Amino acid sequence: MSIKKSLEIKKDKVEGAIKEKTGKMTGNKKMELKGKAQGIAASVKEKINTNKK
Repeated sequence: MSIKKSLEIKKDKVEGAIKEKTGKMTGNKKMELKGKAQGIAASVKEKINTNKK
């Protein structure tokens, strides 16, 4: 996996975690779920890219 792709995936994971925590703290379920989905999507991308080798 390229360094650029790896950093992009890590960025998505961090953004997702921030959205999820912010949603929990503010009681915003929609933001919380969007953050969780973004984190899951980043994990799936990571697995796909590591299995391509």
